[in-house]
Amino acid sequence: MSGAMISDQTDWGSATSTSQRPRFEIRLLGRFRIVDPVTDEEYPFRSRKASALLAYLAVATDRELTRERAMELLWGSRGEEQARGSLRQILYEIRSSPLGESGALDIGRLHLSFRPDAIETDVGQLTELARRGDIAALAARSGGCADRMFEGLDGIDPAFDDWLRVEREQQLFNLNQAIMTACTPEAGHDPVAARAETQHSGRATAERRSAAGRETGPAGRQIRA
Repeated sequence: MSGAMISDQTDWGSATSTSQRPRFEIRLLGRFRIVDPVTDEEYPFRSRKASALLAYLAVATDRELTRERAMELLWGSRGEEQARGSLRQILYEIRSSPLGESGALDIGRLHLSFRPDAIETDVGQLTELARRGDIAALAARSGGCADRMFEGLDGIDPAFDDWLRVEREQQLFNLNQAIMTACTPEAGHDPVAARAETQHSGRATAERRSAAGRETGPAGRQIRA
């Protein structure tokens, strides 16, 4: 399995009760977006660099980075003062969003970070299902195979593009390793049956999307990783 494609109709609430879930879910597979995990309402940002900053934070160690690192990633070709001013602008946009108003993001003088348990990611959920060996739920949520993540974030800055290329490979590799481990006989599963279950789920999802596309025409919405 080289990746995963997540359906808009996926029931993400089954793994964790609503009262225990973080306030925001970050979708890394396919088009990058931040949503309410209960209502699936999307919280878009006007600036792609605001989304890029949040994408980095979502997968960074301890979900934290320095302002200096943010400027290097997003405004590497600009002078320091101009980069600082641009960073202040996107931080103002983030502060004014539901994400910022909720207190999920800690914006300090030197560091930026997500507060503990404020967010979860789709890749993290899939990895946790694989770790638990819940093959049925994993198959239901992995509706096909794809090779892309962080869609919509390319071309922001050469430095960010370099990070994005490495991070895509690393995230997919880690997810695939977790899934392969979950499907081994040592984990208590029949790998042939597990693979067949995942493939069946993928075909079913593809058929649903195909039918939806015929009904909605060119405007029909499909997310591809």
